[in-house]
Amino acid sequence: MSTALIQMSSSNKETMSFVTKTVLCSLLPLILIALFVISVFWLYRQHQRHYLQRQQLCANDEPMISPSSSLLNHLPHIPGFSPCSDITLVELKSRGRFGCVWKAERPTGDVVAVKVFPEHDRQSWLCEQSFYALRCTTDCANILQFIGAELRGADLWLVTEYHDFGSLYDSLKCHTISWSELSSIALSMMHGLAFLHSDSNGKPAVAHRDIKSRNVLLRQDMTACIADFGLALVLGDEQRCDAFAQVSL
Repeated sequence: MSTALIQMSSSNKETMSFVTKTVLCSLLPLILIALFVISVFWLYRQHQRHYLQRQQLCANDEPMISPSSSLLNHLPHIPGFSPCSDITLVELKSRGRFGCVWKAERPTGDVVAVKVFPEHDRQSWLCEQSFYALRCTTDCANILQFIGAELRGADLWLVTEYHDFGSLYDSLKCHTISWSELSSIALSMMHGLAFLHSDSNGKPAVAHRDIKSRNVLLRQDMTACIADFGLALVLGDEQRCDAFAQVSL
């Protein structure tokens, strides 16, 4: 009897040991995946924190730019160009394929938008400047107004007017618009596109090539403003804007 009990106890122990090993082997991959995901998320948060700190430091440092470091200084028609060295970054508003957009202020209290390009997107930064260097590009109220461009350390700044309502994409995610607002937005977008495609007053026809809701900004009166000309193409030119923007800095 005692021998049978001993054998049964030994069998139970073996069964428990087998079950424990099976459970551990099943859970181990899940635990490793969870640790990997947590590690990646932690590294991403650290990278983001360091990036934001570096942006703030760059904003407070003296400008690291020479007069020849911007394509704008090589082109003859610069609408409303002004230095950007007195601008302070205030709030990160959005991130996109070609960089991030900040709400910023000047000592006078004027609010502007600063689009910060990383070094590897220098061509997009140059291409946007190439567009604004064309004649009469800011004559239309439905084209984002240019203020200036500057090199800050490893970051490339493009400074434009600021719109509190942000992009059409962000607005539609949070708000329902009326038919009259929809009509106002659509008509102003069409007006901006018609202006881009026209070749009057010395301005060549331009194809935006990246029209989408993220690249359309809204004013308080619910009219649209077209932005982001990093992929723009001057129609009738043999070369694209990005090829035109290849300037040795």
